Amino acid sequence: TSPVPEINLPRRYFGGLLFGQLIPRFDNRIIAKCPISGDKVPNKANLTFLHYRWAMLLANIRVNGKPLTAEQRQAVHQEMEERGRLTPTELHKIIKALTGFDKNQTNIAASFEIHPDSKDALELDPALGFFRKAADKPTAKSTGINLFWKHLPEIAQKRALGHWKKNRPVDLQWMLDQCHQEQYDSTPLSDEIEKQFAKDQTKKKPAYLSRDHFLRRRFAPKALSGRAPYSRKVMEEVLHFVLNTERHPSEKGGPIYRSPEILKAERNRPIDDLTNNHLIRHRLTILLRLVEDMIENYADNDANRITDIVIEVARDLQEYSGLTAKEMAGELTKRLSHFKSAVDYLAKHAPDLEVTGSLIRKCRIAMDLDWRCPFTGKKYDPY
Repeated sequence: TSPVPEINLPRRYFGGLLFGQLIPRFDNRIIAKCPISGDKVPNKANLTFLHYRWAMLLANIRVNGKPLTAEQRQAVHQEMEERGRLTPTELHKIIKALTGFDKNQTNIAASFEIHPDSKDALELDPALGFFRKAADKPTAKSTGINLFWKHLPEIAQKRALGHWKKNRPVDLQWMLDQCHQEQYDSTPLSDEIEKQFAKDQTKKKPAYLSRDHFLRRRFAPKALSGRAPYSRKVMEEVLHFVLNTERHPSEKGGPIYRSPEILKAERNRPIDDLTNNHLIRHRLTILLRLVEDMIENYADNDANRITDIVIEVARDLQEYSGLTAKEMAGELTKRLSHFKSAVDYLAKHAPDLEVTGSLIRKCRIAMDLDWRCPFTGKKYDPY
């Protein structure tokens, strides 16, 4: 590739020159409203949401079946603020130091398994977390920024942190420019760049076409997308509530408790107020018409005669795409074994109960969690 110095792309431009695009200014023109306060909700890319997400993880932690005390929550929060991010192992060690109970007596591991996205809450400050991660000692398998980080002057490292806090990436060319600007020896950094570029060129399919292309390699923490579930004020109240009580913020009296009135108002919101995607609006409108026709034709227009409605989606098309017939059969056999084990248990311990899909699902969850609730630590009773 040839350098084109006369083309200056705006900061909102993301990706390459050929296939890149401007980052849209609005994720959705119909901005969601907070179900508690009624105010518009912000994007997730702000510290208020990150504090809220971390506070909800703290509120869900149970040690020996009991929530952390306010003092313990504050101590864990202080550790998190100092580090910017925690690993599950570090969180277990902090909890054990505060309570004396090991990880087998907490619900942390079970929470991460049930909700894989909950691990994201272990990052309170993405910029600071990435800054500390960059300073990690590189290993033989390292391919990230820590290969080049130690060759930067301290002032450049602090400037990189400032860039990341403003959602701006840094690249290898920027690192070289910083060394030249500070009159710092750039030879070690240049040697490392040449070494890593040469290693990339030995691959069957190199990721970079030229040295200039390699110098444009960017480093930045993972960006957040989407909108927060609540307004800034409500999320701030959640953090304050969690750090000063032993209760969960969704309990009655908590800042995000959804009363019957709030739930009813959410259910009654029209589709046009929920999304501006014309395809979704069209599909949901057709679905509602279909349901009305089914009730009219098969239930004499009496919705009270219908107990359950099951809607199947084409999720299997994504899950089984690219799998061979043997692999698909193995996956189905694995699912069927879980189903049969749950049915056998219910037939043995609760022969009088009507076996339904919901009951089997609860039974399987309980079996996977060793018959303990991940939040209370108590024995789980599926019926």
